[in-house]
Amino acid sequence: MLGRYEFYDHVKDHLTDYLPAAFAGAKVDLREKLVNYDEEMVGISVMMPGEIVAPVIYLDDIYDAYRDDVITLDVAMERVADMAVKAHEQSIADLHPEQVMDYGFVKDKLQVRLFDTEKNQKKLQDLVHYSIGDLTCAYSVQLSETQDHSMSVMVTPQLMDAWGINKRQLHETALVDDMARGATLNAINELLESMMTGGEPTNYLDEDAIAVEAKPDFEELGGLPLMCLSNTSKLNGAAMIVNPKIQEEIARVMGGNYYVLPSSVHEVLVLPESESPMRAEDLGEMVKTINETQVEPKDRLSDKVQFYDAESRTLMNAMEYQMTHVMGRNLSANRKASI
Repeated sequence: MLGRYEFYDHVKDHLTDYLPAAFAGAKVDLREKLVNYDEEMVGISVMMPGEIVAPVIYLDDIYDAYRDDVITLDVAMERVADMAVKAHEQSIADLHPEQVMDYGFVKDKLQVRLFDTEKNQKKLQDLVHYSIGDLTCAYSVQLSETQDHSMSVMVTPQLMDAWGINKRQLHETALVDDMARGATLNAINELLESMMTGGEPTNYLDEDAIAVEAKPDFEELGGLPLMCLSNTSKLNGAAMIVNPKIQEEIARVMGGNYYVLPSSVHEVLVLPESESPMRAEDLGEMVKTINETQVEPKDRLSDKVQFYDAESRTLMNAMEYQMTHVMGRNLSANRKASI
């Protein structure tokens, strides 16, 4: 049984033996990359002569399957080779380095990616980013996106400079592009039911629902006052929550203030303040437990519950809101009672 780094070296040294003849002369390299929560993952790249970029195939999960005797070393190598071939074929179709440098090509392909500010400090150092309290927006160029495959390029300061735009322009354009992809706000009961029946849950952010100011009847929907916010592809949809227009529409649907539970990088859950059975710190503990037990590390967004104040149109840390507003109101009420 090879150790983890022995396995990585073995893949690097022997992968060409498993690749088709068309890959003769390919250069195989190990790549280390910071991913979500500043976790370092190791991948392999297969670059053909004349190419300047190549997709990275991450090896950690494959090694884990090999270590746990789920697959043999030979099967692991065949799996890496198969993934490398498919990724290379996809990259030929989607990745054109000269086009990525052209702002006219990418300006309708931008997407906001949301990260926990505290947990991703190393990763964010190399990216254009804009912090909104506990959460930070970074940006990607989405070259292709399906449920099974996604190819993107994260926006660095060097790339932004090559486009000749500033951070504000980048942020605003990415918000517009995300809106064009379509936002979805579904009652959690309807969403779960649709997964079993194949039906279509009501989207309270589509044009028809907004036009009639549709709001969910939580009692009729089973009594659970939770909504799920994402995008139509359900990939990296949590970033929809930083869009001011969407924030305001959710406040309309919720009837005012609401909590934002960072479910994953793909979606967030929204809970009306008026319907919350728990305090901010209890909601935070619940989110933390779910993240640790049910969400894969690569998909975790944050343990920090947020709060949207509809009056000030501000997204903030829920604990800070509770301390400065709720406790302040209680103190004021006690003073009036004592008088």
